[in-house]
Amino acid sequence: MVVLEAHQLNKCYTSEPILQDFTFKVMQGEKVGLVGENGCGKSTLLKLIAGLEAPTGGVLTCPGNPTVGYLAQELEYTPGHTVHQELLAVFAPLRSLGERLEKLQQELAAPGLEAGQQERLLDQYGRLADQFEREGGYTFAHRIDTALSGLGLVHRREQLVEALSGGEKNVLALARLLLREPEILLLDEPANHLDLEGLEWLEEFLRTYPRTLILVSHNRHLLDQVVGRILEIEDHQLDSYVGNYTAYRAQKQQKLLEQQAAYQTQQKEIQRLEAMIARFEHWGRISDNPQHARRARNKQRLIDRMDKVDRPQLERERIDPQFSASRKAGRIALEIKGYARELGGRQLFAGADLYISYGERVGLFGANGSGKTTLFRDIAAHAAWDHPVLRLGPQVKLGYYAQEHETLNPKLTVMEQMLEQRGLTRDRAFQLLSRFLFRWQELDQRVDILSGGQKSRLQLARLMAAQVNFLLLDEPTNHLDIYSCERIEEALEAFEGTVLVISHDRYFLDRIVERIVEVDQLALVDHPGNFSEYWRRRAAVATPPPAPKTTAPGPRPPRPARANKAPSPPGLAQEALAARIEALEAEHAALEKELAEAYAAGDRQRGTEYGYRLRALAAEIAAQYAAWEEALS
Repeated sequence: MVVLEAHQLNKCYTSEPILQDFTFKVMQGEKVGLVGENGCGKSTLLKLIAGLEAPTGGVLTCPGNPTVGYLAQELEYTPGHTVHQELLAVFAPLRSLGERLEKLQQELAAPGLEAGQQERLLDQYGRLADQFEREGGYTFAHRIDTALSGLGLVHRREQLVEALSGGEKNVLALARLLLREPEILLLDEPANHLDLEGLEWLEEFLRTYPRTLILVSHNRHLLDQVVGRILEIEDHQLDSYVGNYTAYRAQKQQKLLEQQAAYQTQQKEIQRLEAMIARFEHWGRISDNPQHARRARNKQRLIDRMDKVDRPQLERERIDPQFSASRKAGRIALEIKGYARELGGRQLFAGADLYISYGERVGLFGANGSGKTTLFRDIAAHAAWDHPVLRLGPQVKLGYYAQEHETLNPKLTVMEQMLEQRGLTRDRAFQLLSRFLFRWQELDQRVDILSGGQKSRLQLARLMAAQVNFLLLDEPTNHLDIYSCERIEEALEAFEGTVLVISHDRYFLDRIVERIVEVDQLALVDHPGNFSEYWRRRAAVATPPPAPKTTAPGPRPPRPARANKAPSPPGLAQEALAARIEALEAEHAALEKELAEAYAAGDRQRGTEYGYRLRALAAEIAAQYAAWEEALS
């Protein structure tokens, strides 16, 4: 069944076309990826579907009036609400229905109730109870806890919404929208503020989402795992491709090659006909024979009636970064020794160590709030050859890309920001900015009015001008389109210096980094190999998250008391499980102590090995507790 249909849909801003004659259908339950360059109109199309903007022309309909949910840029919330209360508000009608059921229960329990009145109340209670169950009244608390846990907000559950960071508010807005489960779900870059665990949860949620989804994302892995069709906006036109992102890229390349072959064939035919026209016209002039002129006109009509094949643009204008290392450095790029850091009264690192050799490509991984960005800011602000904790190589020149763009001065213009670079002329600055798609009329724009994508490109242009040999990159692809991400990857592959990067883009990590460093238990833990290898190893030993409960998690169940007499057969099983749990927890405590000693001694290899064993033990302990609870039931 069709849930969304557009026919010759148009949208213009100040007479400039954004969308031209878009015609498409989306079926119920279909999952569609929407791709295209920054500024091509992806967000505009979502706003048209959500009813937030009106089309300039054409028709956009949603047969059956399905509910539509759109992830807005700014979170609107009730002041004074906690995160949990804000999510509970999603289910206000359902909670009101539950209160009506409770009131009916009280009325039914009242003494002296007449038979007819009791029958009427029971009938009303039955209908409302069916509705309550059908709409998820017995599961909504579980769903809230699942979303909080999956999206990394469980530790913010009782915090006021106004106290959240901008990124956390965006994640809360996403959680609220997902809990509403609209019949058409519109998501515009939902992965931007999620860590990799949250992204994995979102991927599974969307993959199994039973309703319609239209997803704008530069995360190629997410598109590959979730969507079954791609809509591409290019040159104000819309094209549809069956399959995920990888399938789309293959089809797009094949389409361009076929179009190129058809264009060349047609051009040869046109050239042949034009040569014949020239000959006929020449013969007509020298012989004064009207038949030659008529033949020339017939051949021209053949050309005019041709369905012309457009010349394909095999190479489009894209950003063109090139990070040239200023000079070769020595063996050491960065050495961290005994790094300790607190933020807001919370310990982030304690005695963390890390060594990066010159030329290495390292990815820094950790949950949101684990201290990755704080570490990057400290390296950018304090690292030097003579620093006792954050030691840079003596010939290392560091360049820092900040996720929140704090390296840019909001009061300066684009050109003024570039000219802060010593020795850079205006001509050279414009040349570099042109490679990042800045036009001359944008050079006098202040930084504070630039879009997120423009700020990203400006930061990259400054890094290119600086000619550094150590790139410190904090989410460099967040505000870029897919094609720009690919150009950044190509430039980093050719870069001869050192790269330390934070990213949640799995394609990017697998292509660029050769080693993962994880923020784990206040330390920096080494994992050789690319991200996929690390993620597979991690998944093999990771403890699955406990099933969310309808109330706040309570304390761990007490250990079963030992019986003084011979227990029954079920008791024997419980006794064995209890003994096994005690032994495992003792081993876990001893291993934690050994892990701390390994890091204190600077033995990263032994620390990594103990970290894997600790995760495996935690998984085993959780499994034994589950078995123990089953034996009790």
